[in-house]
Amino acid sequence: MKISSLVDQKRSSVSSVSMMIVIVGSQDPASVPIGFGTKQRQQTNPDSERKQLRKRPVGTSLERRTTVTTEVQEHQQQQHRRAHEEKLVATSSSCRRKAFFPALGTNTSSNSRTSNSSLLLKKQLAELSKNPVEGFSAGLIDDNDIFRWEVLIIGPPDTLYEGGFFKAHLHFPKEYPLRPPRMKFVTEIWHPNIDRNGDVCISILHEPGDDKWGYEKASERWLPVHTVETILISVISMLADPNDESPANVDAAKEWREAYPEFKRKVARCVRKSQEDC
Repeated sequence: MKISSLVDQKRSSVSSVSMMIVIVGSQDPASVPIGFGTKQRQQTNPDSERKQLRKRPVGTSLERRTTVTTEVQEHQQQQHRRAHEEKLVATSSSCRRKAFFPALGTNTSSNSRTSNSSLLLKKQLAELSKNPVEGFSAGLIDDNDIFRWEVLIIGPPDTLYEGGFFKAHLHFPKEYPLRPPRMKFVTEIWHPNIDRNGDVCISILHEPGDDKWGYEKASERWLPVHTVETILISVISMLADPNDESPANVDAAKEWREAYPEFKRKVARCVRKSQEDC
């Protein structure tokens, strides 16, 4: 009895194994268990993958790139706008400063030039006081104004002006020595290059640069190297040798050329009058 029961058990186990084999053979190979207790193997189907790819929107990556590009452009535009706004604020601040202080830079530059001119003229005045030059004396009209000078020119010897004492004023600009001073005789004097009002017309006192009429060279006109001493020496030389080609007093120039005795008489009268007024 025990033997028959064992035979029955073996038969039942064999039949169960056969049923399992039949079931396994009928299933999809992809789901066949590889040994008992292991995970099922998933087999991919190329056709299904292609279908999924077809279902994916074609413009997805393009739209993503377009979105990123748009964001970058917006960021750049924001930076440009921010920089432009900062520039406008800076310009506005600068304009407000100029509105409140319109000539601050100009005044500073002008004050600097005035200071340099003042120092230069004070130095020349001290030098002339220490070492006087024969033929003239120089000083200030007002001790508090270094730009206004009074000079006394002694008539040069062996000329029609010998023995005369002729006072004149020199008015220096703030831009000296870049620009020339103006010279005006206070004492009456008759000369082709001095007009009836006493204003001196001589090349070195003309504004620097070329003469628009072509009568003078730039080298003959004002140069920053000129000083009070060189100016007055040139004027003394002019008294001895008038220039009748470009006269300031046309009548005096005409008399000097055509009626020299009359010219000589008028000069002598001016010399006597200067001696009386001195």
